Amino acid sequence: MARIKLNDRDIRPHLWGFVARERAADDLMMIEEVQIERGRTRIDLLAVNSAIHGYEIKSDRDTLVRLKRQVRSYNRVTNTMTLVVGERYVEPATEIVPKWWGIITAHPDGSLVRLERVRECKPNPSLKLDRQVIFATVDDLKRFASSQGVKAAWKMTRYRLIAELLRRIEAGEMTTALMERCIRDSLRQLPTKRAEFAAKAA
Repeated sequence: MARIKLNDRDIRPHLWGFVARERAADDLMMIEEVQIERGRTRIDLLAVNSAIHGYEIKSDRDTLVRLKRQVRSYNRVTNTMTLVVGERYVEPATEIVPKWWGIITAHPDGSLVRLERVRECKPNPSLKLDRQVIFATVDDLKRFASSQGVKAAWKMTRYRLIAELLRRIEAGEMTTALMERCIRDSLRQLPTKRAEFAAKAA
């Protein structure tokens, strides 16, 4: 009997349900296909609560050609990352992603897909705030900077705003936690298909 090859569309709705249960929290927001690096790369799914968690799907019908480049991109901006991988790529994909990435395997189970976490994710050891700030829109950064007493914030360019906010953190005039909250709050304004996928996963 031929082995069933799962594709992205098979896995994705079940992943939403899996993440919602695993990261159950009142403030959890899930967003798919989030662009980074000026649209050159997309993260399949972001789960945002007290941190920014990324998920990359590599189904049995995908290839691993882009994975190394994607890993470098995702490592710059997420607090944690998890690879969701079909049976075909469990071993080769696991060898590509860093040890701090979590791993979820996807298996066909009748008409459903069974997801199993086989490796827990750990905090990103190389994350820097000046990279993660790409998730915040310039308007949100201006509002935040103004609330922190930055004069003429609304006239500043994105890069000047970021430089000033990072300077204030280094000087102890502002906490990193406040900046991280601004980034997460900005992400929450992105469109989401949460309701649609929750219904499919139920």
